[in-house]
Amino acid sequence: MNCPRCQREVEDGQLYCSSCGLSLAADTKETELLPALDNSFKTVASDPLIGRVLDAKYELLAPLGAGGMGTVYRARRVHIGDEVAVKVLSPQYVSSRESVERFRREARAAALLRHPNVVTIHDFGEPRGDDAPAYIVMELVEGRSLKSLLIEEGGLAPERAVALMQGICAGVGMAHRRNVIHRDLKPDNIIVIPPDREDERETVKVIDFGIAKLRDTEATATLTIAGTVLGTPHYMSPEQCRGETLDARADVYSLGAIFYEMLVGTPPFTGPTITSVVAKHLTEPPPRLATDLHVAPALETVCMRALVKRAAGRYQSVEVFYKALVGALAASGAETTVERSRAAYVGRAGAQTTAQPQATIAAPTATASSPLAAMRRAQDAIANEVQSGAAPAMQSGGGLVNAVPNDARVGVGLVRLRKYALGGAAVVFLLSIGLGFGARWLGWTVRPYAYDEFVLELVTIALRDALFGAFAGLIIYEWRQIAPRWPATADRRAESLITHGALVAGLLMMPFVLLRTSFIVLPLTLALTGFVAGLIIYAARLGARKVATRR
Repeated sequence: MNCPRCQREVEDGQLYCSSCGLSLAADTKETELLPALDNSFKTVASDPLIGRVLDAKYELLAPLGAGGMGTVYRARRVHIGDEVAVKVLSPQYVSSRESVERFRREARAAALLRHPNVVTIHDFGEPRGDDAPAYIVMELVEGRSLKSLLIEEGGLAPERAVALMQGICAGVGMAHRRNVIHRDLKPDNIIVIPPDREDERETVKVIDFGIAKLRDTEATATLTIAGTVLGTPHYMSPEQCRGETLDARADVYSLGAIFYEMLVGTPPFTGPTITSVVAKHLTEPPPRLATDLHVAPALETVCMRALVKRAAGRYQSVEVFYKALVGALAASGAETTVERSRAAYVGRAGAQTTAQPQATIAAPTATASSPLAAMRRAQDAIANEVQSGAAPAMQSGGGLVNAVPNDARVGVGLVRLRKYALGGAAVVFLLSIGLGFGARWLGWTVRPYAYDEFVLELVTIALRDALFGAFAGLIIYEWRQIAPRWPATADRRAESLITHGALVAGLLMMPFVLLRTSFIVLPLTLALTGFVAGLIIYAARLGARKVATRR
């Protein structure tokens, strides 16, 4: 059989299409924005809600799309006359008093989200029996889902992908600042709005804020809900796969998976079943990008950091994630401002807007004086600052960008690790020199030295102490990381390997340095032995962890 969306061949009994991720189960449907409707839409006549007026305010005109949580309709506001989108929820999600209260709370929280890159919620209605379903009223947007765009075009150019991520991160970041976690970010929940004129740019809007939490909570409390999948498996964070409490970093992981798909054309993890995809999120690193995609190593590093298994190892906010994307794009020599990165797309976008079918759920075009235009100008200014050097940490050797040479993808953490080691060595070296001259000036030296002999021995001891300072700097770097520290995990293998060795070597050298002895060979030998011992300890911990994971 073939996938009804991408027409790729799939095996009988397969639950998800391994190419585009479409649910193939008979009792569930992927949340999907369908193309513009025409008069031949066959389900209009059979849908009993068509023509109904909800709460004497919203007349349902035609279905726009259906998903596991309900159906979206084009509707008309009776008193005003304009059109909106109304999502009618399936009864099982609001079947109890607690679930109705949860629906009311989540709908109100989502309605407070006002942002140019978030679909606005105007109103909601609570369920009152079989004849009055629960529903949410949203603005109507003329556009297409990011999923349909990726299916048609495959992977996007890095400049265009980063430009689209600007709006996505801006909308999601605003929701996070209001303590609203999306929990189900995916290309189907992102609407791409093509420009109306050549001097405008395509924009994005994020939909379904707060709805996923209602679904997840109800499904957890009622295990008999048929066809319920807690999140879209291709974009779920590892902590969501484990059923843990989520925060903004779970959305960062989902955005990393979306950005990966924008570059490659497929999600980072695919499989024939939900279980196989979830297992890959929990245990496997994301595949490296193919060289023929011509994606800069710095940009790939940013994407891979967003997909780190440990939440503490990812970017801690979507704002930091987007700034890292802009910095990596600047380091690769590409155009970094949103204005210039989208300029190359304007010509193609103008042709696509007349040829491609339009999906629905979208917003009015921004004018030069509208709040949307002002928001874009502010975001463009941020990108310009990053390009011009306002964020030097990302442009210099200590940040994100130059840590990744073209022939070796060195992680950002290794560059910071080196800076801590060099800084510690320099501080201790200067301190040792200062203490030596101070002791000579105060007459605390054990025996009178000729000045040249004194300087030679002092420099030798200071170099020994500088090695200890480098180890101390590595230990301080690891201590400043968010717990767990000194992890025996593969995502920070190089950093943890070095800091394990530095910890043991530093402990063995500490007595010689603190007591200001003149021994050189013995502490250096102990330092080498200790460093090797630290490496062995790390290897043993990593092996034990892998054995425990397999069990």
